[in-house]
Amino acid sequence: MQTWRTTNFTDEDEDSTIEVLLEPVGEETRITVRHSNVPSEYHGYEDGGWQKSYFDPMHEHFSAR
Repeated sequence: MQTWRTTNFTDEDEDSTIEVLLEPVGEETRITVRHSNVPSEYHGYEDGGWQKSYFDPMHEHFSAR
């Protein structure tokens, strides 16, 4: 679990919270991300922001190994 904020947050906005859960599923791993306390105008992660900004690049990086 960690706190997180973007430079788009205002000084009045509290940090958001990210919880990353990793759990084994057979020979694979399930990743669950819970992102809470995000100001209402910054919900781009719900529109695929996590996938495009984090998980797709991670998949590409580790697939190349």
